[in-house]
Amino acid sequence: HTFPSHEHQSLPDEVFEGVLRSSEKLVHFIQEQDDAFFEGLLTYSTTSGKIITNQVSDMLLQVLQHSAYHRGQLVTMG
Repeated sequence: HTFPSHEHQSLPDEVFEGVLRSSEKLVHFIQEQDDAFFEGLLTYSTTSGKIITNQVSDMLLQVLQHSAYHRGQLVTMG
């Protein structure tokens, strides 16, 4: 499995545009969901193959917090 970050060769403006596009997609995705979606469970496999189940709302909170961390890194680099 290859992570996109290992092969990424974009210019800074392209990176920032990509961040904005991904933010818009996430907002749109969240707005489309009904309340039951956020109360549901999500089962996934880690890169090491471990199977984990978490509540969707907890996973979305993690996604938002983790992306904020990396966005801060990008701003610092930019």
